[in-house]
Amino acid sequence: MTREEVLRKHGELFALRHYLNLSSDVLDTPDFYWENEQFENLYNQVCAYFCISKRTRVMNEKINHCVALIELLSTHLSDKHHIRLEWMIIVLIMVEVAFETIHYIDRYMH
Repeated sequence: MTREEVLRKHGELFALRHYLNLSSDVLDTPDFYWENEQFENLYNQVCAYFCISKRTRVMNEKINHCVALIELLSTHLSDKHHIRLEWMIIVLIMVEVAFETIHYIDRYMH
């Protein structure tokens, strides 16, 4: 994967986690049910029947695993990039040393 793809996937996972935990109305009891106690009890029973909190917890764990994988890929790509930059610096230093050596030899030979 390229760095852009990794960043895109990281953003998608962040958006999914945001939607799951903050944007969906499933985790909170809507205000309508607070005013009608019998409906609130029914709503809570339905949520318990469908194991909403457990399913949300499981989804968050799966997203956490995906985020860990994306962070691992991101770290690997960053390390690869840093190694490439270090090699470029080493080559530039070697070129500079070669030019200085040529300049030194040229100066003392003439």
